[in-house]
Amino acid sequence: MSALGPHLEQLAAAVAEATRGRTAWEECVEAGLGAGLAFIAGDHRLAGLLAEAPGADPSARVEYDEALIRLAEALRAATAESPDSDGGQISIERARLLAGGLAAHVVGRIRSGEAESLPGDRDLLFRYLRSGSREA
Repeated sequence: MSALGPHLEQLAAAVAEATRGRTAWEECVEAGLGAGLAFIAGDHRLAGLLAEAPGADPSARVEYDEALIRLAEALRAATAESPDSDGGQISIERARLLAGGLAAHVVGRIRSGEAESLPGDRDLLFRYLRSGSREA
């Protein structure tokens, strides 16, 4: 496991804690997104590792890619609960695009020295996830 692994586990735990007991799609996604962004903003080591991960050593790259897959799967499962869905899940391809876009935004903010501003992006990113959860 690279240095990134334990930080990703802590991030996942913070998101899980924030969403525990929530059943409404909007409430769950907003809480999880807010917790995740706040966690990244407050963990400078994680922020640095995330900024480096796409070009990092192979073990860190694998962990980063696996985290994106888990995020895509969680987003896909959540769309079945979306008020905009007909009860079905979005395709895994669409979920991967949403996860990748979310990650690209976060990494871009970190690389620009704006990690502390991530919690303020919650509403923007929620709208992005919500619009992407609707099949065209």
